[in-house]
Amino acid sequence: MGPFEEENELHDFLLSPASWHGFDTTAEYVMALARANEIRKYPHRITFTYGDLKAHNILVGDDGHLSGFLDWESAGWYPEYWDFTTAMRFGRDSWWYQVASWLGGDQYSRKLSCDIALNSLTIDSYIAF
Repeated sequence: MGPFEEENELHDFLLSPASWHGFDTTAEYVMALARANEIRKYPHRITFTYGDLKAHNILVGDDGHLSGFLDWESAGWYPEYWDFTTAMRFGRDSWWYQVASWLGGDQYSRKLSCDIALNSLTIDSYIAF
């Protein structure tokens, strides 16, 4: 995807496959769409981001220190919240959510809510029918 001149172009692209299929009512769909678009209200710095911050992509040496990251294909220039919201989107009760929150993700809770709404709108784009 991209490159994009402005962050709004990124959001337009991310919302382009939005679908009502995962919702029971039109009202639920409209609410999710409004929540996903709320992200546009917040100013963000654009930073170089790993893009796939998940526990299975982190290498730790025998000494217990971080030694590297796997799967760099998602890396790029993204809004500052990107690594945290993608890491935290699936499970508030998971240990990984707690780690990401402790690392600084807790400051992006409103953005996480927008990201979860975006994911609910575009889940069809990940599934082959």
